Amino acid sequence: MKYFFIVPFLVFSFFSSLWAEEEKPPIICHGDKVEFMEAQQKLSAEGHVIVFYQDVKITCDKIDIALNTKDAVAEGNVVVYQKDSVLTGDKAEYNFDSQDGTLFKAGFASQLIYGKGPQAVKEGPKKITMQKSYMTTCDLDQPHYRIQARTAQVFLDDKVVMKHVIIYAFELPAFYLPYYSYSLKEERRPKVTILPGKDKDWGYYVLTAWRYEFSQYLKGILRLDYRERKDFASGFENYYETPGYGKGFVKTYYLNERDLEGKHPWKQPRITHERERYIIQQRHSWDIDQNTDLRFEFWNVSDTDVLKDYFYHKDYTRAPDPESYLSIIKSMPDYTVSFLGKRRFSKLFTRVEYQPELKLDIPNIRIGGESSRLYWKSENEFANLSKKEAYPSNVDEDTVRLNTYNQLSFTQKVGFLNVTPYVGGRETYYTKDKYGVDGDWFRGAFYTGVGAETKFYRIFNVSTNKWGLDINNLRHVITPTVGYGYIHSPTIGSEKLVQFDGLDSISRLNQFSFSLENKLQTKRRAGADSEGEENFQAVDLARLTISTSYDYRLPSGSKFSDVNFDFEFTPYNWLSLEFDTAYDHLQDRFKTFGLDIYAEEADKWKCGLGYRYAHESHSEATFEASFKPTPLWKIGIYENFMFKGYPNSLKKIYDLREQEYRIVRDLHCWTSEILYTISRGEGESVYFIFRLKAFPEMPLEFGKSYHRPKPGSQNPVR
Repeated sequence: MKYFFIVPFLVFSFFSSLWAEEEKPPIICHGDKVEFMEAQQKLSAEGHVIVFYQDVKITCDKIDIALNTKDAVAEGNVVVYQKDSVLTGDKAEYNFDSQDGTLFKAGFASQLIYGKGPQAVKEGPKKITMQKSYMTTCDLDQPHYRIQARTAQVFLDDKVVMKHVIIYAFELPAFYLPYYSYSLKEERRPKVTILPGKDKDWGYYVLTAWRYEFSQYLKGILRLDYRERKDFASGFENYYETPGYGKGFVKTYYLNERDLEGKHPWKQPRITHERERYIIQQRHSWDIDQNTDLRFEFWNVSDTDVLKDYFYHKDYTRAPDPESYLSIIKSMPDYTVSFLGKRRFSKLFTRVEYQPELKLDIPNIRIGGESSRLYWKSENEFANLSKKEAYPSNVDEDTVRLNTYNQLSFTQKVGFLNVTPYVGGRETYYTKDKYGVDGDWFRGAFYTGVGAETKFYRIFNVSTNKWGLDINNLRHVITPTVGYGYIHSPTIGSEKLVQFDGLDSISRLNQFSFSLENKLQTKRRAGADSEGEENFQAVDLARLTISTSYDYRLPSGSKFSDVNFDFEFTPYNWLSLEFDTAYDHLQDRFKTFGLDIYAEEADKWKCGLGYRYAHESHSEATFEASFKPTPLWKIGIYENFMFKGYPNSLKKIYDLREQEYRIVRDLHCWTSEILYTISRGEGESVYFIFRLKAFPEMPLEFGKSYHRPKPGSQNPVR
């Protein structure tokens, strides 16, 4: 027969000395046999022992606890649980008050790592020191790899610091490091990445990334690269955080690039060209308070192509023409104040400098009380502007610009229409015209217009699960929108002003706009609530939007603009289709056309097809597919086929531009990957990639993928 025992120790007569200074929670003990010896102030338990104290839980076969000192000795299958970490051992000496202790034949496990050693010393609630131990992310008794260290210190919920490290692959020592540290937080990235390959322009190359962490506020990546035909390169990305003052990073990359003529450097190639190339970038963001944020970014590059040549996917595709700026924005319910400063730091680029730009924007404010339908909004700006052309041009145009726009609008329901007429005026002051003539140049423009919108809908009582569609009622929503906008010819034409931005190009406008949206919605099952009632979620099955505009009394004559079609179809959660096109009715042709089809099922397979067409420009298709024939293997393919295009100013027809083939094998705690790419005009590359599954993210980016279309907005189903 098992016994159950709880020792709360709340009787002051027994433990007055323990409670004299500070009241502490009790030790709670469960076991098959629990014995409390009052005279010795001792607690003993045997068989399936479980002990709770604060956030610590201990399980073992046997335990003795001295209640006056809170010292304990546990034996047999000892396991100490604290937060997300687990310590194991054959025997443990532990103090519940200080949370100090020693475990013999110790093991350690957390969310990401496992470790073993002859002894583990617990120093307080958050630190564990292990001697002659190893750590790994492989959960097997005989791990595929391990990181052996003379000393390992584990800081719970923070990091592991190891000294005099030898990395073993199976039983083979592969690498030595004097110091190694990695995070136990959500960051899942490897410390070292080595990427070899071959490129048409670079020759054979090795790209390496070494991740470092000095503290939780200062960490980064050190890059050391070698390219056979370009020589060595180095750089770093240093990420920092200043508590109370925001966070950011500093990035540099430098190489003394040498174009080598010859196949291999050991065959005494001839250097044909040598030049310094570099990238310097800094970015900082600071949320000053809940309404104010600051953003700063600085760029300086050696030439216009260095980003394209060395960081094409990482930086160039995202910002091919980066700018340096400082932005401070304060957003309040009744107004928004902003400061913008832009400056050119390299003569390689044409830039518009704002030194500075100050804005005060007031959104629509109701005038005349809560029942009023009259609204006023205002946009106000001061800008000191300078436009500088790229070297070798010396053109430098500047002006000071003051601009204000004020608008009154009125909302009214007329029958079934929501009608909003408005009237406004823009006044702009310049200190110089296009020819650099100083003076007081005032430009005025009158605005007016009206917008009308309504909704029609009908609900069809249809419920079916035919073909797995899971339709529970259908709602058809039609939203027609008509608008009219008029801008009187400004008092100063845009041809007399320097074009710094869109504000300087304002011209006469007399335009009607038309839009018709059709949307088909339904409700689908989304599981049951706590009471067992089934929940439903609103989804869009299909959406079609047709829009165009009519320009009235232009100098070239009145005409309709292109007719735009945008269609989205999502019959299943795993399948979506979208196409958009612009039809030029004057030329009787489609100017652009895009089609995207995407399907996936969890982690089993996915497939994407995209097609893009632009008249007299390009026509190309992109295809990507991947599937898992077995739980351990994954196969992927990516293709980009150009039906017509002009890459590098050369016309190409029926050209397979890019191919990529990927094979991935699950190796328990690792994944191995072979990636073979073919890029027309750039050559072929083969990558052999090994990833720790616990750290899947890589500091080096490579490979391509199809980007699925983004779904449109949804109206809730009523």
